[in-house]
Amino acid sequence: MNKQLRKFLKLSIYTFTLILFGLNSLILNANVKKNIINLEQEKVILKKNKNKKIKKTLTFVDIINRIIKNNPELLTYQMEIKSKDGMIEQSSLLPNPELEMEVENFAGSGETKGFRQSETTIKVSQSILLGGKREKKIKVARFGKNVSIRELDKKLVDLETEAKMRFVTILHVQKKLELRKKMIKLSKNFSEKIKIRVESGRTSPAELMRANVSLLRNEMIYKQLQKELSASNLYLTALWGGKAVDFQKILGNMELYSFIPKIKDYKKLLNQNVNLLSILTEIELQKARWHLEKSYKVPDIVLMGGVRKLNESGNTAFTFNISVPLPLFNRNQGKIKSSLYRLKKSESKLRTLKVKLLNKLRILFKQLEITYNNAIMLKISILPKASKMLDIITQGYELGKFNYLNVLDALKTQLDMREEYLEALSNYWQIIAKIEKLTCLHFKKSNFINMKHIGDKNE
Repeated sequence: MNKQLRKFLKLSIYTFTLILFGLNSLILNANVKKNIINLEQEKVILKKNKNKKIKKTLTFVDIINRIIKNNPELLTYQMEIKSKDGMIEQSSLLPNPELEMEVENFAGSGETKGFRQSETTIKVSQSILLGGKREKKIKVARFGKNVSIRELDKKLVDLETEAKMRFVTILHVQKKLELRKKMIKLSKNFSEKIKIRVESGRTSPAELMRANVSLLRNEMIYKQLQKELSASNLYLTALWGGKAVDFQKILGNMELYSFIPKIKDYKKLLNQNVNLLSILTEIELQKARWHLEKSYKVPDIVLMGGVRKLNESGNTAFTFNISVPLPLFNRNQGKIKSSLYRLKKSESKLRTLKVKLLNKLRILFKQLEITYNNAIMLKISILPKASKMLDIITQGYELGKFNYLNVLDALKTQLDMREEYLEALSNYWQIIAKIEKLTCLHFKKSNFINMKHIGDKNE
């Protein structure tokens, strides 16, 4: 008996071991297959990413089109406008009629016991709106939609201006990179010449060290500018909701206009400022609300008609009622007063905004004039002289008339002047962008939901 029990236990253990080994093999095979599938999927994803074409260059029109097509905030404004269509539809609907059933003289005592003496009346009532309430409600709803459209226009102008500012910033950094690249090339050439002079014993090794330090500093600044450009590109990409930069370069022109625009030409354009138009639309809405509240002074009437069944005689009769509220106490005075002051508040906002816009335009034109004159002076007078000075000192250095410190100082002066010129150009175009925001120049209205792209000024 003990032998049989031992054999049974050995056989059970052996069988259980085989089952476990088989399960482990199956699990291992499944994991290997899963890993192979994952690797294949990763290869496919990497292949797709490699095949994705990165757009080499972007113009301002490309940027605006991307913003209008993909900016997530714009969708919320469009949904708000569409919701106003529902409000217009609701305001145009008439009040629903009411059905009323009335039973009298039943379940009482004496002759009125049960339903023998009862009278059953079925009536239909309808409110009649007077004072033009329905038309005025529709008008309020339509102006409410117009206010939402103006909000969309304001957002579009803000996005356009932000795009211009970031566009100019990227152009500025790109130009600085090009300038720094030229300086690195020039520094390398000088380092090679100085090395030859040092090896021949004509120059002190200290000058070679100065040249190398200058070269390293230029290379360091170049790398910093590259990082700055990457950050600016990512910042621009965020305007259309992009998660990664999918372009290599921005195309644009930073050159000055041949003249300073006249402020009087732009003063006329202040009337199309989007904030001004928004307040004008708000005033129209407040007027419509005021007229609507005044219409509630006129009471509505309720007409009621029906059929009455007299159970005792079995006869039928028609009924008709008319109900008119008497405006003895409540003539909607409070709401009329409130809506009137809201209207006056909007009109006051309009007057204040006009003064602010005009003052802001004057300040911007003063800044524009200063920036423009500085840029012209740098371009026409200072930069040519700085370049000529560098050429003279470079030639003198090769003839042994100047040391490398003089060359280094001339190089720094020219670089500083060129960077100052680029800074002036950047400021100039950013001021232009602010002026165009005030006047909505180059901005195409959203035309309700069908938005068009904003025109390109620089290209």
